[in-house]
Amino acid sequence: MWRIGLIILFLGAAGMSEAQSLAELKWKKRLVIGSVENPLFLAQLRKEISKNQIEVRERKLFFLIHSDQEWSIYGSKNAPSEAVLAEVRKRLGDADLALIGLDGGTKERFRKEDFSLQVVFELIDRMPMRREELRRESEEGRIRN
Repeated sequence: MWRIGLIILFLGAAGMSEAQSLAELKWKKRLVIGSVENPLFLAQLRKEISKNQIEVRERKLFFLIHSDQEWSIYGSKNAPSEAVLAEVRKRLGDADLALIGLDGGTKERFRKEDFSLQVVFELIDRMPMRREELRRESEEGRIRN
């Protein structure tokens, strides 16, 4: 089933095609990984990501969502390695989606019915590393002004 198709929604600098494991994205990207066989959900997710591009980039989010549809990749030409797909399967367990932090730890697992980017943004914004990012940005803003 995992080989049937893969949709990767990518916004940011590091491409999954360059990574041979999720660990290579550690400290570079926060990941939303998932396996969702629902075209309506995927269309809505794409729309939500597009509408919130600034917030997605600010939070260093990368999306790796598996589907039984065709696969297309944004920001890359190659599919993730089998090793990456195996890691995604293991991380998900019986959840539909999961949030992986900059430190590589699984922060939250979701059913697709309970998932929204706003929930992900709120979770990330409560994380210590994100709060530190915001504090630094705030200090840099005061220095410039």
